[in-house]
Amino acid sequence: MVTFHLYLQNGLKQPFLWWVTADDGRTVASGETDWSKLAELAEQWERPTCIVWLDGRLVRFVRAKVPARNRQQLRRAFPYAVEDWFAEDVEQLHFALSEPDDDGVVSALVVREDVMQTLADHFRELNWAPTLVTADYSALSGGADVVRHPEKILLHLMGNAPEHDAVGGFEPSIGDAALALWRSNHDDIAPNLRVIGESAEEGASQNADWSQVLKKPAVGAINLLQGRHIIRAERHGALKMLRPLLASVTAVIILLVALGTIKWIDLSQRVKQLTEAQRIVFQKAFPGVRVRNPYRQMRAMARNQGDPSQGDFLTLLAVFHKVYASTKDVEVTSVQYRAKRNELQVDLVAPDYQTFEQLKTALARQGMQVKPISANRNGERYVGRLMFSGASS
Repeated sequence: MVTFHLYLQNGLKQPFLWWVTADDGRTVASGETDWSKLAELAEQWERPTCIVWLDGRLVRFVRAKVPARNRQQLRRAFPYAVEDWFAEDVEQLHFALSEPDDDGVVSALVVREDVMQTLADHFRELNWAPTLVTADYSALSGGADVVRHPEKILLHLMGNAPEHDAVGGFEPSIGDAALALWRSNHDDIAPNLRVIGESAEEGASQNADWSQVLKKPAVGAINLLQGRHIIRAERHGALKMLRPLLASVTAVIILLVALGTIKWIDLSQRVKQLTEAQRIVFQKAFPGVRVRNPYRQMRAMARNQGDPSQGDFLTLLAVFHKVYASTKDVEVTSVQYRAKRNELQVDLVAPDYQTFEQLKTALARQGMQVKPISANRNGERYVGRLMFSGASS
């Protein structure tokens, strides 16, 4: 097994450094690349475990003690607890947090959102998910470690308190000043100094290149792949191959949902019509009573009009409503229930006598006993009455 290292050593500027290490830490290959050539390297090495080292000058290290009951609350509260330390709006920054230490202090790596988004976009194009994205100074171990390069200085100098820390990647002049300040507060500790790309200073060891420094992250290194910036690869490109099929399936689902929605709207309108018909029938049966819930009110009224064991007003009304709802141009003018005879009397206005016959026939088909029709012509319409009861009456 090998590990692929990608070092964005100069911010997001190309080219980048890359190297591959074996299990024993040996560097087996290295070179420079850019985003366009990285795809070839990914194929060549069969997308192995990948560590991305970000230029420490892009990533800030902070520590703070923030009271929180759980991890989710901590993620929400931490940025605003330290927002005074940043010139940028914390909404434009990505905070990757460590677990609280024994004293409740939380460490965080902070980088601009657009840096993480750029990184995520490129790796998704490569169909390659890095295992770890962290700052280059996260490879420094212990509480006092320094790496000097002609272009920058990496410091990992932990202080007695968060405000005394000197951790990060700095321009040489700023890094030297931070190192001097830290030494003035910790004169009893001698930092471990390594030099890259220039003659070794007295008392410093020299490494050939960055691959000798950035071998592996130190214990407790913070992974920037947190929250919405977790990058996942599409295994073997299978998902890319399935995308046209998924798009077709999605289109079918959308169509079915649309048809279902149309059907639901149609049923909803039908329910509204039936509810309105219930309201009209209730008002005719019980004039002067305020309509709130026709169904429940009719049940209550039925109980009040007689012994429920002697009849079922609601059943008769439901049968009539079913017949009435399927008949056009009929107006109900009055509904009365005779509890002792379990009989419903409905006064109607219809366009012709034949409509009364149709209603009578339909009620009979529902098992009702219908009395002879009483209907007379009144102008261009017929006014009449239907009286019916259940089959057992």
